[in-house]
Amino acid sequence: MTQDKNKPFIVAIDGPAGGGKSSVCAQLCIQEGWGYINTGALYRAIAFLAGKKAIAFTDHGQLDDVVGDFVEKFQWDSKTSTLYYDGESISEHLQTEEAGAKASQVAKIETVRKALIPVQRHLIFSSLKPVVLADGRDIGTVIVPDADLKVFLTANLKTRAQRRYTQLEPQTLKTVSDHISSSAPADDQLNAIMHDMALRDEQDEKRGVAPLSMAPDAILVDTSDQSLEQVVDQVKALILDRYRLRK
Repeated sequence: MTQDKNKPFIVAIDGPAGGGKSSVCAQLCIQEGWGYINTGALYRAIAFLAGKKAIAFTDHGQLDDVVGDFVEKFQWDSKTSTLYYDGESISEHLQTEEAGAKASQVAKIETVRKALIPVQRHLIFSSLKPVVLADGRDIGTVIVPDADLKVFLTANLKTRAQRRYTQLEPQTLKTVSDHISSSAPADDQLNAIMHDMALRDEQDEKRGVAPLSMAPDAILVDTSDQSLEQVVDQVKALILDRYRLRK
């Protein structure tokens, strides 16, 4: 099968929070120079901007206005995985557990998802790189169901929470979750992250619109007992094998 030269080779990488999606994608792009779209950052941005304006997620009218304004004013820098809004980077505000939990709430709203679907597809299909990685919860099932390769990255809950804790630890944070201070003992912080992550898993898997699920033709990669380097090598091999077949 000959690949359309005007269309990038699309890799859909789905999975729950902490499965390793963003870390793996970032490393692959550094090593191979591929394009990268972190679709979850869009939902985090909507939640962040709504919060700045004190807009409740239940106020769908005002939330739709936030989405419309964001779509007009955002930019995604795939080289640095940085999201800009109105010319300023907002990525630093989107990395906390709280931001992820709020994004999960926003992602349940049908009008928000419908508004962002064409944005995500445009970012993916307009990539100038020969290979583009797109990570999220529904890339292979909803956003690009005909992706050239689908990978589902996951790990057990404790491993995912430990990874997230390690990411958050160096940062200056007010909280690691909605209900525990960053000055709490490490075990309490880790347990709080596990609690929040389990809640997000449930929200993402049971939401009525585009729930988190593994596409039937996706390749499952369990990263629980693997290092980042091992997972990167495994996913890279999957991509290169499929990419060579499609050339």
